[in-house]
Amino acid sequence: MKALERALIVVAALFIALTIPHVIEDVTFGETARLGLTMLQAGLVVGGLHALLVLAVFDASRRGRLGAWAMIVIGLIWTIGIIVIHGPEIQTGGFGRGGASLVLLAAMFVLALALTALGGRILLRLLDKD
Repeated sequence: MKALERALIVVAALFIALTIPHVIEDVTFGETARLGLTMLQAGLVVGGLHALLVLAVFDASRRGRLGAWAMIVIGLIWTIGIIVIHGPEIQTGGFGRGGASLVLLAAMFVLALALTALGGRILLRLLDKD
């Protein structure tokens, strides 16, 4: 297994591990209700994105274009979601969940960007070979 594939697996695993407690926190603080989602709907959305990410990582690590594209899209969905959902409260200083929560959110943001970048890197390698 090459370094890029190892990085892909590590980043995806860390990302999934960090998003689970964060989404639980979002449900607890009413973020999902503010978006009009029930707890079940939020769980299905996040679980679906996690399942798609696992499939994307598997495909991309086997040099699949669809997996690389899916990683880019999933990374962007999370990145944009973090900005839209939490950006305003962070910008105004209203993010009152504590420093640990903010660090968790920042780590998720960086890992979502890393997923996007890794997917792009794999896609560029595949397109170079054509």
